Amino acid sequence: MGKNAASPKAESNIQSAAPSAFSRIFGRVNHEDSKELTREVQHLFPTMGFFCLPFLATLLLAAYPRSGRVYVEHFVFALHLQAFYFLAVLVTDVAQAGAGLIYAPLSGLVSFLFFLAGVWLVYRGFRAVYGQGRWRTIIKMVFVGFAYGVILIIGIIVTSFAAALLVQRN
Repeated sequence: MGKNAASPKAESNIQSAAPSAFSRIFGRVNHEDSKELTREVQHLFPTMGFFCLPFLATLLLAAYPRSGRVYVEHFVFALHLQAFYFLAVLVTDVAQAGAGLIYAPLSGLVSFLFFLAGVWLVYRGFRAVYGQGRWRTIIKMVFVGFAYGVILIIGIIVTSFAAALLVQRN
């Protein structure tokens, strides 16, 4: 073992500390409170998206360093992307409900088509704003999308903890 390697006992203490903190917060949530927890997470989700916007703008700044744009311009584009996402979710939900009334299996197809249309529109937005070629735009979209996905997962975890603490407090 190296000089900085942790002992097996210290590693087990670290591994057992995380589940105990998790179980302390979420373990007290009973079945009735789980519905309240779900409502609270749904209520906090747009706020989480708003607080993640600066991270998306930073990712855009990192992906397009020679675009000649300042941080605020990347932030405005990030704001437009986020607004488009919320609008797309609303339109997709309405279209799915309408398609579900006509023919239930059709709602999955409608959802998939709206997803493809959304990806296409985001791609066109990246091309219009940053003016790069197809493949560079696709590669940078994948990079920004993956990195922002990781940020959103962290945001969802933090939001879930905050919602659990709010539910416990009530």
